[in-house]
Amino acid sequence: MKLLRAYLNGGWVDLPTPAPENYEFQSEWREKSFRDSNQYLHRDMIRKIRKVNCGWNALTGDETALLDSLYDLESFTLECTDNRNNRVQMKVYAGPISAKAKMMNKSTLAITLRTDVSMNFIEF
Repeated sequence: MKLLRAYLNGGWVDLPTPAPENYEFQSEWREKSFRDSNQYLHRDMIRKIRKVNCGWNALTGDETALLDSLYDLESFTLECTDNRNNRVQMKVYAGPISAKAKMMNKSTLAITLRTDVSMNFIEF
């Protein structure tokens, strides 16, 4: 089983595995906080947002294209591992991909290898 999987077109698709040092599962609360006239803090917890930040040392052109195609989707289901080592599924959208071209096919000008690739997935 892969660390990251996306449910696309009726089936699970394995995504490239990020470098271990570049995988981060974040959970944060969206809240409305304020202090009243007596300086008491009031926190209204709206909802919890989860985000997965990923980085890859190197990806092939096909792997980069797969990740880039996720950015075009309004949302999809991502399966990943959270901070408690549980496998979780969440509805997400993909942030933009960032990558540097490393190798290029001189005859077709196709980029065959990208390095320092990063992308995040944000709960919908």
